[in-house]
Amino acid sequence: MNNPKTAIILVNYRTPFYLNLCLKSIFRNTNTDDFRLFLVHNEPDDLSIRIGEKYKRKYTNCIDITIHQKNLGLVGAINSVYEKTCKFDYICLINSDIVVTKNWLDALVYVLDTDKDVVQVTASFYHDHSLSLIEKLFKFLSKVTVNTFLENLVSLLQLNYAIRKWNKAYKQEEANKYDISDFVFDFCSGACNIFRAKFFTNLGYYCDPNIVHGYGDDFDLTYYLRQFGKIAVCNNIFIFHFLNKSLHKIGNGKYYFKTKLQFLNELYVFYKWKDRILRDLQNIDINVLVDLINTNQFFKNMLSFMFLIQNNTNDINVILDINKRKEIARNLGIFA
Repeated sequence: MNNPKTAIILVNYRTPFYLNLCLKSIFRNTNTDDFRLFLVHNEPDDLSIRIGEKYKRKYTNCIDITIHQKNLGLVGAINSVYEKTCKFDYICLINSDIVVTKNWLDALVYVLDTDKDVVQVTASFYHDHSLSLIEKLFKFLSKVTVNTFLENLVSLLQLNYAIRKWNKAYKQEEANKYDISDFVFDFCSGACNIFRAKFFTNLGYYCDPNIVHGYGDDFDLTYYLRQFGKIAVCNNIFIFHFLNKSLHKIGNGKYYFKTKLQFLNELYVFYKWKDRILRDLQNIDINVLVDLINTNQFFKNMLSFMFLIQNNTNDINVILDINKRKEIARNLGIFA
């Protein structure tokens, strides 16, 4: 077996149906000499464990499995395999409710191999605004269906329709095309991205452990990496995201705790980078700022957070006490 340059970190929390789809798609569409997969189970169900072991038996040298009896949250689970993965050239983070297709890893790695100025790459996902009427129907049904069998059936129909649509549009001659994301506040989706591991050698982690569970971790990761180079987007590969399948399992019925943890984690991230964010904001033309406020919800939220930080500096550290956020997370069954 060759020494692969890419470590794929896949965190699973009780989503066996989607985990199976994800693993099946990875091994079907990726050369096993090119990667090693690190599957991390958070408080797993029996079926998820059996699925992981099934692929472990079939691809013995390609999978490493870590099992946490408690749910460490997304950030904790990713960082738990830091020591196992930090010697690889590239780290690919992928959600358990992702399905990849042909050329996905080749395309992402190609960018890092050929453009040394690029430090992180993501794919252009199948966004809601591009959905057809039938796809919107599938998405609606997947949200309102309470029967697990029917939900899985709808998900399969949704996936197969989307892949057929993509295959018709795919152009082989554009296989190695990518775009550079110049806007300083654009960030790679945490659902699937790849980055250079060398920039984390002295940190001892990939995701800031002060981010309890998740929320804001994707912006934080990209904003950190932008200090060292450029961010790229591959528009020529199809990666399907079912969206928030693990999140729906966490703290079911505890919406208040989820939104509060999200708010405080994002506040922490913006407070952490506040000086740099303010400098970057000063370099953006006022007309561009106005357009962004009208069209970009994330940017609008960020400005709201920055206003809060600027006007409540003395109180922020008390609000952001990590122990308080960990207490909120425990209400969701997360022991970060």
